[in-house]
Amino acid sequence: MKKLFLLMGAFLLLSSSAFAIQQRVVLSPKDAFSYSVKRVDNVLHVNVTPALDIYVYDDKLKFEVIKPKKIDYTSKLKRPKPISYQEHLVHMDPVDVEIPIAMIKKDVNGESFTFRLSFQGCAKAGICYSPMHYDYMFFFDE
Repeated sequence: MKKLFLLMGAFLLLSSSAFAIQQRVVLSPKDAFSYSVKRVDNVLHVNVTPALDIYVYDDKLKFEVIKPKKIDYTSKLKRPKPISYQEHLVHMDPVDVEIPIAMIKKDVNGESFTFRLSFQGCAKAGICYSPMHYDYMFFFDE
C-alpha cells in the first residue's frame, strides 16, 4: 500500500510539472504585441496593445520623428498613466496616443517625415522581448 501511495504521489508530481511547463507558452513578438500608426485627417493615432499577461515598459515606449531630423515627442504627449509592477513602470492595457500633425509640421521642414514607434516589454512569466522599432513614412499633404 505504501508503494502505491508513493507511485501515485510521483505520478501527480510529474503530471503537475508537465502541466506547469505547458502553461508557459512563449508568444512570438507578433502575438505578444499589436501596434498601429495611422493618420486620420490631421492626427497620427498610435496604439500599442500588449496581449494578456504581457506588459510594455513605460521608459522604452518612444514616439519620434527620425527623418528629416530626429525629434522625440515622447515627453510632449498625453499618455495613459503607467502602473508599478515589479519595481518598473509599465503598461498592461492598450496605450493610445494622438499626435497632431501640426505639432510635427512646426518642427519639420519638408514634404514628408518618418515616424518611429519604439517599445519593449516582457511577459509576466519572465520572458522578455528585444526592443522593437517600427518606421512609417507620411506626407504633409495627405
